[in-house]
Amino acid sequence: SQVGIDGSGQVIGTGDSGLDMNSCYFTDPAVNFRAGVTLDNTGLQVFSSSSHRKVLLYVGMQDMTDGYGHGTHTSGSLAGSVAGADSVNA
Repeated sequence: SQVGIDGSGQVIGTGDSGLDMNSCYFTDPAVNFRAGVTLDNTGLQVFSSSSHRKVLLYVGMQDMTDGYGHGTHTSGSLAGSVAGADSVNA
């Protein structure tokens, strides 16, 4: 960032149609997303990780995909960066 602000260390939350974890903005080759999905006590699918590069917690209210694409789009605007891109750390 030109002014030294890149979003590092910040945590945000959003609710929308879902999140495509295979999107280039949210994929993490070092973390197996599917293996990290569990069911909570209400039967919802939950992904939780302390090491994923972008997603700490994802609760799938319908499923663990984003069939509409809107949630991935808005989340990408808020926190996305292409995996492996050194120029964008937000």
